[in-house]
Amino acid sequence: MGTYGDARIVKVNDFIMVADLSILIVGGTDNKLTIFRVENEEKGLILKLNSQSLAKESTHRVLQMYFDRKRKILLVLSADNKIEAFPINIDKPESILKKLTRQIKRSFKRNPSETIDGEEKRDIAEL
Repeated sequence: MGTYGDARIVKVNDFIMVADLSILIVGGTDNKLTIFRVENEEKGLILKLNSQSLAKESTHRVLQMYFDRKRKILLVLSADNKIEAFPINIDKPESILKKLTRQIKRSFKRNPSETIDGEEKRDIAEL
């Protein structure tokens, strides 16, 4: 069981902050990179789980991640010695938020049996 009691979250091996987008990308033992939004509230910094994740080709755990701001690319090294590159568009954050919103809505249409509490609905509406 991982953070927030969510079974989809696995052990964290590495993480990286993309400050320009206020997101935290987490790599673990599965084939996905999980994305969290970082929000500054009265209590301090808060991590909010996005329902989006980046799929990796490698099924092995993440060893290391590096974000190159100049080239706008995320590099991920896995335990099977594969290096994967993910482009990160930091110039147009509004287009990324629109894309995230569409993906969240599609995932809820595909899984109508999942219950959504009021806080998650507000998070989706804010995107």
